[in-house]
Amino acid sequence: MLRTIKIAPRSAIAFGTLGLITLIIGLMAIFQLKNIDNLVSGLTYKRIPATNNVGKLRQDFLLIRLYTVNAIYPQSDQSRRQALTRLEQLGTEFNNELQIINFARETPSFQGGEG
Repeated sequence: MLRTIKIAPRSAIAFGTLGLITLIIGLMAIFQLKNIDNLVSGLTYKRIPATNNVGKLRQDFLLIRLYTVNAIYPQSDQSRRQALTRLEQLGTEFNNELQIINFARETPSFQGGEG
């Protein structure tokens, strides 16, 4: 059947088919890039800040342990007061970070991971 068609129309059909295939592949690539953009946005605006908050929470926890030891075994009465004051500050920071993490965890868009 294709052999009965002259060379010019046959070439036009072949190039048209290749153009259509290229167009379909290009549209699929654009769609996939939009999906990737949504995933990267989810990472950028939700997951990475959450990871930073967890790191801050861990840092506060370790500092609380350190200042607790400093309060239990002080070098002087003044260092005990300083350790206790710092412990109160760290406890407040720890609770604030914990509330932020709990709020983010309960957010539906955070749970789904979508942008």
